[in-house]
Amino acid sequence: MKPNRQTTSTLLKISAILWVIWGLVHALAGGLTISGDTATAVSGIADGVGYDLN
Repeated sequence: MKPNRQTTSTLLKISAILWVIWGLVHALAGGLTISGDTATAVSGIADGVGYDLN
């Protein structure tokens, strides 16, 4: 079944909004990371990943 033009347009708009939110969250996280001490920032990123995920 082929989706109609309205459904496709709505899904693309939702996708665009989610990408913008994703980008803002990552820009904020990057800004907060580089605004502090580099060693502390790198340590915080490394500590945020669990060993079971590696």
